[in-house]
Amino acid sequence: MDQLFVGDVVTEGNMSKLNQGLQAYKQIPSNDSEHSHYAFIYKAIKTQIKIVEQMRKFQNEN
Repeated sequence: MDQLFVGDVVTEGNMSKLNQGLQAYKQIPSNDSEHSHYAFIYKAIKTQIKIVEQMRKFQNEN
């Protein structure tokens, strides 16, 4: 996935990719070894979504 930086224009495509990543992770059974292996990616995606939301808020204010 492409990285987003402060000041970037946030598109619906960015949010779509992030949400697809979350959905893919949620489909991995919790007893599967890949579930814990990819947990850090899930956390990173959640953090990225928070960043995108903050960037949108900033863009809307300016």
